[in-house]
Amino acid sequence: MAKARKKFTQDSALRTQDSTRYSAFLLGFALIVLTLAVYLPAMRGLFLWDDDRHFSENPFMSGPGGLVSLWTQHSFYYPLTSTTFWIARRLWGLNPLPYHLLNVLLHAVNSLLLWRLLRRLNIPAAWLAGALFALHPTNVQSVAWMTELKNVQSGLFYLLSMHAWVRFRERPRSGYLIAAMIAFALALLSKTSTVTLPLALIAIHLWRRDQIDRTGLLAWCAMFALSAGAGLLTIVLHRGMVSGPEWAETFVERLIIAGRCFWHYLGALFWPVNLSFVYPRWTIDPAQPTQWLWALTAPALFAGLWMFRKSWSRPTLIALFYFTVSLLPVLNFLKMYYTRYTYVADHWQYLANMGGVAWISGTLMWLLERAKLKRQIVMAVLCGLLVLLGSQVWRQAGIYRDQPTLWRDVIARNPKAAISYNNLGTYFISLGDQSAAVGDKARAQKCYETAAKILGVGLAQNPGETRLLTIRGVALINSGQPQDALVALEEAGRKLPNDPEILNNTALALNLCGRKPEAIQTWRRAIGIKPDFSEAYFNLARILFEMGNRGEALETLGRGLAKLPNQPDLLRLRAEIEAATR
Repeated sequence: MAKARKKFTQDSALRTQDSTRYSAFLLGFALIVLTLAVYLPAMRGLFLWDDDRHFSENPFMSGPGGLVSLWTQHSFYYPLTSTTFWIARRLWGLNPLPYHLLNVLLHAVNSLLLWRLLRRLNIPAAWLAGALFALHPTNVQSVAWMTELKNVQSGLFYLLSMHAWVRFRERPRSGYLIAAMIAFALALLSKTSTVTLPLALIAIHLWRRDQIDRTGLLAWCAMFALSAGAGLLTIVLHRGMVSGPEWAETFVERLIIAGRCFWHYLGALFWPVNLSFVYPRWTIDPAQPTQWLWALTAPALFAGLWMFRKSWSRPTLIALFYFTVSLLPVLNFLKMYYTRYTYVADHWQYLANMGGVAWISGTLMWLLERAKLKRQIVMAVLCGLLVLLGSQVWRQAGIYRDQPTLWRDVIARNPKAAISYNNLGTYFISLGDQSAAVGDKARAQKCYETAAKILGVGLAQNPGETRLLTIRGVALINSGQPQDALVALEEAGRKLPNDPEILNNTALALNLCGRKPEAIQTWRRAIGIKPDFSEAYFNLARILFEMGNRGEALETLGRGLAKLPNQPDLLRLRAEIEAATR
């Protein structure tokens, strides 16, 4: 009888275990399906801004020795992410669909890992947190933008490292610690914003009320050393990219910016509406007392929660601690290239959102339970929330379809975003060049006129913006309006008198206006400033030859080829001149 009872108990335990695994499988499968479904609009997307620099037109992706160069020479140092792009180029070339699918699948896996991690930490409503993370609209920029593979890939290794660390703290085996260290190193090599992981582990320690022991402290110090090394390397590598008036904020100004960034990200977490690819860049003035509210209310919030840490505020305080430390690299205490356009970006809160959704899901379930609602009503509320978020993600993902759609959405939300007009105008100029190359002059003319119009609107919003003036000058030259182009380019030249690109385009406009001697002098000045400027050599030599100065033209090409021996345009023009005069 005892043996029969024992066997029945074992069978029941096995059936329960199988049922639990089956339920986990279904819940995990549901997360993946939800993620894939809401991101379907992104699957149709084309290459966008920065995709060319990172992989689609990056010479390291296809040239000899490119893989080694990605680890030793690339200015944007995300070597493991760049390696993923390098492998992807060889697997499916430049077909955008697989790149999008990779991003979406990695995001889905990250949502799964977050769910399982929170469940292991006994955080309430863990699956709901995973679903909220999968469907949070602020994560769309990280998923739908192919360049942000670095976010979802680094997030994968970040979460794997956390999983290994939690296991290590439960059972201090060296294998778990080694796995945590390796995964953390891979996260850093994918994107160095994951340097905050050691601080995030403190949040886990506080939640679990772990005892501090020598083994755990030494292991944490090793993680912190790895983090500090990666952070310092990134600062050194990017130092040359962040010099100029756009990054000249004082420390006091940076404190105000940091406070405002904190509240922006917290607001976007709870109310993810009116999201933009490029947000307005705030005007910071420490002389205005109201601006200090951003910097002072953030620590005041922490102080208020600290006062009640022994009662109701402990989970909130830990979640807010995790959220804040995850944002430290992007609160503008350090100079970043992207802040020349905006101080905040949705993709910068990807890691921070993990702690935020954990708090939201747990608190929401607590409130619903306190309300003593029927299970059917609770499920309806939760399903409604997921549908609402999913619809927002669907709409947001559609914005990343192509460059015109993306930049027009930015202009609608942020009319002063000069970069939007610049990139949209450049896109139509490029489209015009492609049409002209195949002989479709009517379409090329329309594209150039569209570019000029867009850039004109941009200049109305940003009077005197040098880059917009320059690109508009190019569009007007190509559309057959050299006089108007000259007006724009001369205004840009007064602001940047030694810019070789502006000088080259000004010379083109002068030549089309019949002012050839001035054009020649302007090209020579551009070459004097930039001795390896192939386009200026080409244009100068061509005009000299057209004016009958064959010797000067060949001499100009000779100087250009001395600087650029294998430049194809210069070699072709020299061959044409030599053939025409035989």
